[in-house]
Amino acid sequence: MIRRLRAATVIVAGLVLPLAIAGTASAGSGGPPPGVSCGGSSCSVPLEKFIHFSGNWSAGTDNPVAIPPPPCLWEPIGGAVSGSQQIISEWGPNPPATFDIDKSYTQAKQLLKQNPPPAGTWYLLPINPAASAAGKAECLKLPLYAWVPPGQLPPTPPIPPSTLRLLALAKLTRPGIANIDINPAGRNYTNLPTYVRVRLAGAFETAAGGRPYATVTASLPDGSLSVTVWAMAQPLSIQAGTPDATLYTGGCGYLGSTATARQMAGTGANQPIDCGVTYLRPSTGFNLTASVGWQTYWAITTGDGDGPLPPEPGMQPLNNGQLLPSTAGRQISVGEIQSLNGGG
Repeated sequence: MIRRLRAATVIVAGLVLPLAIAGTASAGSGGPPPGVSCGGSSCSVPLEKFIHFSGNWSAGTDNPVAIPPPPCLWEPIGGAVSGSQQIISEWGPNPPATFDIDKSYTQAKQLLKQNPPPAGTWYLLPINPAASAAGKAECLKLPLYAWVPPGQLPPTPPIPPSTLRLLALAKLTRPGIANIDINPAGRNYTNLPTYVRVRLAGAFETAAGGRPYATVTASLPDGSLSVTVWAMAQPLSIQAGTPDATLYTGGCGYLGSTATARQMAGTGANQPIDCGVTYLRPSTGFNLTASVGWQTYWAITTGDGDGPLPPEPGMQPLNNGQLLPSTAGRQISVGEIQSLNGGG
């Protein structure tokens, strides 16, 4: 097949965000379109530039998520002069109609006649040899070449739901921990329990039962497919900062202790509590650490809003890509209660 032969030397390797395929851009191309980053003589078209994100996400967030190779991805091959000359030299003088090669050939000849050459970039769409039969079939529905004026992108390549969900996870911004609250709030004492709670920082939602979560929806430009990813908080985890302590984590809620002020005030020495720590020796400062883990889920959804509230029918665990926990620390000063016995 023509497309296989012409793209035989272009192999798409395993990709990690940002996803890229190297190519040469001519000096007269007028520069690559938005989203194309150049380094030296190579340019890359990040796959996420073809996606619309909504919800708790940030363009500057790059969670360590491995993105599988797509079935095909556009490669820049040059501008109005160099790209057009390449197409003409490869297919002249009788270009085939397969994959609209004849139309690209005619357009390339027209571009070469213009003086000065117009700004823009020619792209080639090679097929990943490792793509599935279904993925290759979708790629073959697109033209082999695309001329893209400045400020635009080539047609959206086939992006399966599995790739959309990982792209969403890569861009999801999970809440951080703004503060660790303890009770007693001041100086703590040996053998007296310290209750622990946290407050989150950043944008997040709250599900039933007070469970914090963040969500991102990744959608194709034409709205034909949307995938939503949820990061759901896990119960608070605590580290005392010393082995000379008793941890109480069996009753920790998503943000820590759920005890009332009266329950906290009425707790005596060495009594068990729902969530916190009892230090067994004094210190000028133990480093208490609190962490909120995030379990991720995904589902194919509709629309490109902030994503539906969980639980969404069809939500499935996303076990091959978890987020790092949100972690913070606080110094705890622990004193020792002195008992004075008087004689009569």
